[in-house]
Amino acid sequence: MKAKLILPLLFTLIFFTTCQKDEEDEITCDLTVSASVTGISATATASLGTPPYVNYAWSNGGSGATVSGLAPGTYTVTVTDNTGCTASASASATVSGGCAGATTMTDGDGNVYPI
Repeated sequence: MKAKLILPLLFTLIFFTTCQKDEEDEITCDLTVSASVTGISATATASLGTPPYVNYAWSNGGSGATVSGLAPGTYTVTVTDNTGCTASASASATVSGGCAGATTMTDGDGNVYPI
């Protein structure tokens, strides 16, 4: 009978991040975020930092990269990356074209929303 030789497999995981430690061992963050509004929806776009972007917190209580059903106003989003770095951006939803007394808003698809 032949003996079997079993060798353990070794894996090395290497992670690259865009955060750096400065002289005082503090993490330097380069996460950036922008926000835009289209109709009644706002979208945040994160870049740099360390993906995945684990949290999107909107000033209206929404979460995720996109929030919808917005009334006119300014909305701020704070994005957190995988190392805990945060960045914020704001965007405004406005009513234009003589609609100051309007009670509804219609998006580009014809959907009507109360404001």
